[in-house]
Amino acid sequence: MTNLRWKLAPGVDPSTWSPRLERAIALVEGGLVPNEKTGRRKELYRVHVETADPNGAPDHLLKVNLYSWRDGWRRRFAGSKAGRELDRAQRVAALGIPTPIPRAAGERIERGRLRACYLLVPLVDGARDLRQIWTAGLGRAERGALAGRFGAFVRAIHEAGIDQDDLAPNNFLIDRGGTLLMIDFERAHLGRTVSRHARHRSLAKLDRELAGAGLGDRARFLRGYAGDSRGQWQELWRDLEREAGALAARDARRLVRVTSRPGRRFRRAHHQGWKGSRRAELEPAVLGAALDALLQATPKNAGAGLSYRGTAEWWALEQQTGRREARRTLAAAELLSRRGGLGPRPLAQLSLGRRTLTLFAGELPARAPGSASARALLPSLSVLLDRLLTLGRLEGLEPADIALDASCPTTAAGLLAACRLHADGRPGPSRHTHARAEARRLLGLAD
Repeated sequence: MTNLRWKLAPGVDPSTWSPRLERAIALVEGGLVPNEKTGRRKELYRVHVETADPNGAPDHLLKVNLYSWRDGWRRRFAGSKAGRELDRAQRVAALGIPTPIPRAAGERIERGRLRACYLLVPLVDGARDLRQIWTAGLGRAERGALAGRFGAFVRAIHEAGIDQDDLAPNNFLIDRGGTLLMIDFERAHLGRTVSRHARHRSLAKLDRELAGAGLGDRARFLRGYAGDSRGQWQELWRDLEREAGALAARDARRLVRVTSRPGRRFRRAHHQGWKGSRRAELEPAVLGAALDALLQATPKNAGAGLSYRGTAEWWALEQQTGRREARRTLAAAELLSRRGGLGPRPLAQLSLGRRTLTLFAGELPARAPGSASARALLPSLSVLLDRLLTLGRLEGLEPADIALDASCPTTAAGLLAACRLHADGRPGPSRHTHARAEARRLLGLAD
């Protein structure tokens, strides 16, 4: 027996909204609107509910959470995610932080347990999230102004006692009038104060999400957050760099599990005795063909037990190593690809004995120093190494391990040999000085 019950937000008229809620559920269960999420237990739909017009433009988001048998019993009594998010959104708005308040939260009870919950949220007309805006090609002045405004807004959130554990740019909107809004409170905690440690942790997570942002925009964000006092925002910068190392270490440990075990993103892989992991979207037949082609390619030695193999469509980092180190390499490659493209995105890793290949799509990138002038490459390589050293230590780095930007051969694009990075939360002292000295060594420039 199934029972669907709704809790309406204050001011929402039941006689008006009951048929609209029924319409939203009918659209989803009838397969008339696409699911925009890829998770196993989360779904997201854009629905048109304010009129019965089936061709109307979406006016609401319907967020759906599905529950396992065990979690369904626990949530049946502890409260659904949708119910909690509705309550938190109302409390956030009452604290003076602009946010669109959901219309209603629904719970589907099946045989005494919570089977699913639903949250109906109004779409803000013309609004875009900060990730969309940031990547849309803002001018330098606009980007700097936005970074400063966003910093001040996040400070206001923390001062209001809101600890948003998921402080990501896609959880903030800007409407047509330029007003910043906060959304998505599933992982938010509300209290009287947000501790210094919690602030630094959430700001470090935001910095991770905006890893591609330049130093100037980061500084403007921190000035907006900490105020115009140079000493305050510089101290905060140093604190966040320390937190960034610890966060990278936690991410690296988690990514070892994510990339080596079957799950939503990765699957087990095997081909003619080779075994390992592949991305879920990479078909086994395609992976097998890529591996066969790469094994026929001539390896290019990179020193210290490393080499590179490449074809017109694939390239691979080859190591002579044990299983544990191979798994760490794949996790490090995934970490680098998520940090603003500090390294290419890995597609698979396969091992045979102590021989391991980590596969990537495309041709093997041009590598430093290549045809570029060593001195012209120094500034960009110093910046790249500085960013890498924020995540941890670099060991055994060789010139051939650095990729060049194909469109600009004087730009260091990323780290090819992810195994060189040890994201252990212990970056060395004098990072900036070390980065420049290491760049000069790699380029063969005298001190």
